[in-house]
Amino acid sequence: MVGLETQGMYVEWEDVFTTILKAPGTTLILGGTDVGKTTFTRLLANRLIVAGEHVALLDADLGQSEIGPPTCVGLALPVRPFASLSDLTPNALAFVGRTSPVGSLLEYTAAIVRLAKMAQQGHLIVDTSGYQYGMGARTLYHTLSDLLQPVHIVALQRRAELAPILTPLSHRNVTLHTPPVPEEIAQKPAQLRKIRRTMKFATYFQNVEQHTYSFEEVGLFGTWLGGGTPVPAHILKFINQAFGQSYRVYYAETYGQDLGLRKEGMGNSWD
Repeated sequence: MVGLETQGMYVEWEDVFTTILKAPGTTLILGGTDVGKTTFTRLLANRLIVAGEHVALLDADLGQSEIGPPTCVGLALPVRPFASLSDLTPNALAFVGRTSPVGSLLEYTAAIVRLAKMAQQGHLIVDTSGYQYGMGARTLYHTLSDLLQPVHIVALQRRAELAPILTPLSHRNVTLHTPPVPEEIAQKPAQLRKIRRTMKFATYFQNVEQHTYSFEEVGLFGTWLGGGTPVPAHILKFINQAFGQSYRVYYAETYGQDLGLRKEGMGNSWD
C-alpha cells in the first residue's frame, strides 16, 4: 500500500503507533535533525488513516518543510495513505519568514497554534523543527505543550539530548514516548539539507507572478516596514552619500529614535 513500508522496517516504533491509535488527540514530535521526525510522522499518519481515523498533519519544520515551502508552517488534511509529506497539498500555510524558530519564537508559536485550531477532531500530528538546545528551545516546547495540550509527546533522540526539555514535561498529564532511532534513519550532510531547501524554494516559486502593492494599502506584520515615517527624498539622498559605493539604500523610515534601512542586496536591517 502507498506510504506503508515493508514488514520488518521501523519495528522500534510499532508500540508507539499502537498506543497513539488508541488515544486520539494531539501528538507533538520533538527531535533534532536526521532523527526520523518526518518518517515517523508519515508512518503514523498512514497507520491512522488506514484504521479509519481523521488525521491532520502540521509541518512546523521551517528549514526542511515538506508541506509547503521553507519558512512556513503548513497544515494538510490527508484522507488516504501517501508516499511522502511533500505529495500533500497544503490546506493552510502560515508564514514565519525564517528557516529556524530562533529569532522568531513568538511568530513561530503563533503560526503553529493558529493552524492547529483549523484541525478537526481526531488526531493532530505536529512535526516540529530541529531546534533543541538552550533555554530558548526548552521554553518553546514547554509553551507549545501548554497551548496545544498534547495527549502524546514523541521524543526522537540518538542519545539524551532532549533530557532538559523532557524532564519537566514528565510531570504533566501527557504520555511521553522515547523510542530509539532506527538504524534505517541515516544522518545527512548539512550541505545536502541546504541544497534540498533551495530546490524546495525553486519549485514553489517556479510559476510565481509579480504583484506591486503600496505601503499605504497594506498592513505589514513581522517587520519594521510600514510602522514608522518614511524619510524625505533629500534625507535618503544624504544617507546614500554617506554610505558611498558600499551599497544603495533604497528605502528608509524612522520609528521613534530608530532609523530603519532597506539596503540593496542586504535584506532588512535597523541602523
